[in-house]
Amino acid sequence: MRFETRRSPYLFIPGLFGAAWVVVAFAQPENNYFLFPMLTAGAMPVSYRLQAGLLLPRRLAAIAAVAGLTNVLLIAVLLAISGRLDGPPTLGIDSPIVDAGVWGLLGAAVAAVLTSLGRSL
Repeated sequence: MRFETRRSPYLFIPGLFGAAWVVVAFAQPENNYFLFPMLTAGAMPVSYRLQAGLLLPRRLAAIAAVAGLTNVLLIAVLLAISGRLDGPPTLGIDSPIVDAGVWGLLGAAVAAVLTSLGRSL
């Protein structure tokens, strides 16, 4: 299975979720936007499935999920360094980076499973 990545608008979706997370974190850093790590990490496998129009092989879904989780961790570290990741923890974890990472891991795992199972589009 081969993908043409230069001409697919779907591959911009994870970046849009990440950019939206940065914008709202800079606007109101005292809030916790736990949904954005889930969307940012999960959007990568979903965008590849939308681009392909069929089920992803498990290996490709896992690679896309790891790439999405990497995006989440990079954004979380940059927001924490800039002091914009100061919201209350949602999981009882003191580190906002780990909190965002756990939500991102959840989003990436769910998206990887859903894009490699089920019926094709």
